[in-house]
Amino acid sequence: MLRPLALVTTTLLLHALAGAQCFLEPDATHTDLGGGDDVLLPLQAIGFPFPHAGATYTDVHISTNGFCYLSNGGVPLPGSANGDAGGSYASAASQRTTLLGGAPKILPFYRDLDLRADRDGAVFVRAGTPSPAATPCVITWVNAVDFGDLLPPKTIQCQLYETGRCEFFYSSAANVLGSAPATVGKSPAGGATDPGASDLSAGPTTTGETVYQQFATGTFDLADTSLRFSPLLPGNGLSTVACPVGEHVASGAGCYGDTCYQLFADAPAAWLALEGHSITLAPTATGYVVQFHPGGASAFVPPTGATDFARSDDGEEPLDLTANALPDLSVPGGSVSALWVHMNGIVSTGPGNDDGAWNTPANDWVPTASFRNAPATAFWAWHDWNPNDPAGAPVRWHYDATLGTLYVTWDGVENWSSPPASNPGTFQFQFELASGLVRMLWVTIDQDTTSPYGSGHLVGYSPGGASADPGSLPIGFAGGTTTIDGYRALTLHAAPRPLLTGAGTSNAITYTIDDLPDYQPPALQRLGVLFFSIGPAQAVDLDLVGAPGCQAYIASLDVALPIVASGSATQAVTVTYPAPLSVGLTFYIQAVGLMPPNSFPGGLNTFGIVTSNGIATGW
Repeated sequence: MLRPLALVTTTLLLHALAGAQCFLEPDATHTDLGGGDDVLLPLQAIGFPFPHAGATYTDVHISTNGFCYLSNGGVPLPGSANGDAGGSYASAASQRTTLLGGAPKILPFYRDLDLRADRDGAVFVRAGTPSPAATPCVITWVNAVDFGDLLPPKTIQCQLYETGRCEFFYSSAANVLGSAPATVGKSPAGGATDPGASDLSAGPTTTGETVYQQFATGTFDLADTSLRFSPLLPGNGLSTVACPVGEHVASGAGCYGDTCYQLFADAPAAWLALEGHSITLAPTATGYVVQFHPGGASAFVPPTGATDFARSDDGEEPLDLTANALPDLSVPGGSVSALWVHMNGIVSTGPGNDDGAWNTPANDWVPTASFRNAPATAFWAWHDWNPNDPAGAPVRWHYDATLGTLYVTWDGVENWSSPPASNPGTFQFQFELASGLVRMLWVTIDQDTTSPYGSGHLVGYSPGGASADPGSLPIGFAGGTTTIDGYRALTLHAAPRPLLTGAGTSNAITYTIDDLPDYQPPALQRLGVLFFSIGPAQAVDLDLVGAPGCQAYIASLDVALPIVASGSATQAVTVTYPAPLSVGLTFYIQAVGLMPPNSFPGGLNTFGIVTSNGIATGW
């Protein structure tokens, strides 16, 4: 039974008092500087001379890694986006070297962050104004994820005042999720003395100008908090105040994206079809055109000056393009700054494909739902390689700057066999980073079938999250082409950030649904429902109702807003949550799109619905 949104709100108040917002929402007065991974953004004016450690500074140089340098027109010269010691993705000691050396710094959350376009990540800035208006300079890192797309995203804000006071704000999702620590603090740098770490949450008073704390994975204790640094001349007085910051937190993925694959049941079948040949995946606006090239393996490029990945069996290794001074890889709809290389012939644009059912003996090459619904977008040339066998070579990569091509090569890597025998094979991925063209080249394929885990090969492409299953396709192996273009996962976004008004209501929030299917093709009729719930669900698969691979991320159907439209596959619904709202209250939202039942390849989805990712809107 559907209940009015006001009733749900009234029934589930978590706190009696709606606290004042101490976070300044980036609005039209703030400039969107963009984002990216390891980017030092252009100089920005503070708006007044900002006092810091006995000097004043008029400009900031903001890094996407959660900190900024201070200068006067670029003097002193700022360091890199990673810090003076490259510490954003390194050890606590390297981060301290950055803290204490180089140009003066403000560090709200210094670590290896990534402001990804697909997470709506960006840096916003607004210059302050001097007295009598006396507004602060505001710098906001919106929807930052720890490198590796570690979720949930967090928002961090820094406010600089003309008195020398600075304040940091952290959303409820703020934590350290990667292996590198985070450093929070401020310093005049230039070779400053290390005073040792402080417990910032305890509100210490310092006599020196350098003050900081370092947080290991999972130990950050300032979420939903405002941290204030008040100048004492010399030193700083620190204080904290609870400051819940409303946010939208996305979870899961919608269904269905496009999958294209061909299965070769054993090594001899793969040898017959693939050895000496190649396929290309040429990107389009929404997918790829896949084509087979007889004799295409002649374009193999032997590794020169290559870097070896760590040897492992069934392991996955990251390849940070930015950290290795390589361009981003163009993909449909955007670009990625890192790849993850699985030793069994998978290259992903995100982490998480290192422990799926495709790695479970003896199911390591069967195209199960686990393969199609793997969490990260990936190019698959899956086979049970064994780079851990010292009789063969490791997997390695090298880059040709002239051609702009990244090569990832299984260069004489051993295959599994029982009993163990010498049976190496050679395969190569070629990524044209600027264009996004991907090549797969099979130079030699071993025909041994004695592995207890299977000897098959699975070749293709699958986007992250649930995908439609067209069945094993020829992928052009008869010389034709296959186009991966037509299905895109239903996606839900929300903006702007949720706020509490003086009347106890929310601000107007727009939920945007992308890729609603056509309910009556080709009439472009869009039918859907936006559901609101009082509780979350932990990714309940809807297989039982005839929508396999689609997940429910809400616990109940408390409020439903219908969507009936023609034309565009993107539709938006704007809502204002009624009073009384309070700090701590969260609603869970998910979109559903209707489509003709059984319209996906192979009769997938007899119910005729697709679902979006989930969003938690909280104050």
